[in-house]
Amino acid sequence: MVIEMIIEKEYKYELEQFGKGLDGKPNLESGLNRFYDLRNEILGRIVSYCTSVKIEKYVHVNADLLDETVLSYISDIVRYKEGNGIQWADPINRASFLSNWIVRVKPIEWNELPKNLDGGDRTTIKQNLFINEYFSLALAIFYINKLPGVATTIQRMSSSNALEEFTLNWIYYFKYRDYSARSIRMALVSFAEAAGANVS
Repeated sequence: MVIEMIIEKEYKYELEQFGKGLDGKPNLESGLNRFYDLRNEILGRIVSYCTSVKIEKYVHVNADLLDETVLSYISDIVRYKEGNGIQWADPINRASFLSNWIVRVKPIEWNELPKNLDGGDRTTIKQNLFINEYFSLALAIFYINKLPGVATTIQRMSSSNALEEFTLNWIYYFKYRDYSARSIRMALVSFAEAAGANVS
């Protein structure tokens, strides 16, 4: 396939490193398989998220931008692991790098802005214009949920104002502030620690 030829040419080293097994040997085929697995996983989560907020009819996923999002993530995570001399990245770091590239590349695109959403709540419609930012948070929370003991706490936070307040701060941050994977990680660490995780 043409796309595989392009990917292999431009991201050969990163994919080889991303495909390392327990033996520590670079593996391009494994890296490509992991790329497609991750791409399909994120695509599935985008579909589920958009369905849950009732906008699936109004948006689509740009396949090229999704590929670029995942490949940029892979490049960052490979450099991060090499720079820190580690074999595996923890959920917080994976969430940080993915969130960073989802918001920068914006693979979710609107077909049209719905005139009526959730009973015509224009605030809700305006918020969903930032669909990539909202989805990045949902994906980040999914990864944070992998930390021991966190899922139950996040469920409790959902019934209070804590999660809503964090969500509003998250969107404001991406709209009006400079950000990077490192600063996103700091925000996620604070959130995870508030949820009871020990990530220091």
